[in-house]
Amino acid sequence: MRSSEKIGWFLNFTTPSWITIFGGASAVLAIILFGLHFYSIAVGLLILSFLTDWFDGCLARYQQGDKPVMTPEEETHLTLWNIINYRGVTNFGRALDPLVDKVRFLGLLWTVGTDHVDRGVAILITILAAILTVIRPIKLRLKLGNAGANRWGKYKVYAEVVFVAILVFSTQPLFHRENPLTALSLTHTVINLSATIAMILACASLYTHIENGYIYYRYGRNS
Repeated sequence: MRSSEKIGWFLNFTTPSWITIFGGASAVLAIILFGLHFYSIAVGLLILSFLTDWFDGCLARYQQGDKPVMTPEEETHLTLWNIINYRGVTNFGRALDPLVDKVRFLGLLWTVGTDHVDRGVAILITILAAILTVIRPIKLRLKLGNAGANRWGKYKVYAEVVFVAILVFSTQPLFHRENPLTALSLTHTVINLSATIAMILACASLYTHIENGYIYYRYGRNS
């Protein structure tokens, strides 16, 4: 049995959507605790939140098995409570997962990162995140091809995880009164470099969504 299947078996008492919701709540609580200076607890909750991003997918695939995935139309006939408690893959879960990623990333960017990330970069990242949040349901609504995450969007999520790890572990006083890395000028450079890389990948993801939507609008409907 693979590790992902073991995780699915171990978490089979709940559903993927509840795991995602728990991960989002853990991220929000971690952000609040960073502001209250409970650094060690905040880091623990943040790590747990990142793990749920993996766990919910493992559980969804485990519970889905060989069943066909519900279409968005079929899902509209279920109540929200039924969707959250559905044992398998849902389009609701697919939409909720990136939303939790953005809450976690932007929450830390504008709380922990305010003194370390250039404001212009932070504003551009936030604008791109807002556009990427609305463009996917718009493509889905207008049936402009695949509205799922593209390759650049997946790379962007990895870059955001790296950014958060660098930001937290180089600026927060986790085990000592002060973090010695915070005083280094190189730390500021690395943090902003990682944020800039995430921003560039967000631009690439947005461009790919727009390009694919245009190609499908221009040629796909007539094919």
